[in-house]
Amino acid sequence: MKSGEGYPRVSASPDVTSGDNLRGSARHGNAILVKPDNPKALAEGIEKVLIDQTLARAIAAQAAEDAKQYTWETRARSILKFILWSYKP
Repeated sequence: MKSGEGYPRVSASPDVTSGDNLRGSARHGNAILVKPDNPKALAEGIEKVLIDQTLARAIAAQAAEDAKQYTWETRARSILKFILWSYKP
């Protein structure tokens, strides 16, 4: 199973991604987004977090904060809300 397929993707480390595998879970400030299918852009993104430790720590901190919303209870409430919304007797 690939990351993001069926389960929320969470990370507490600097993330460099093309964004095409995130399914909307990435928020501003918790990842370095690069062009898909562009190895040079990916390398530049990785280099960016390796060189700029302040940026890397900020991304990791935001990712850790965002990850708090991905709990089983939150997911269950979301599913229940959807079921109740879509149920029309």
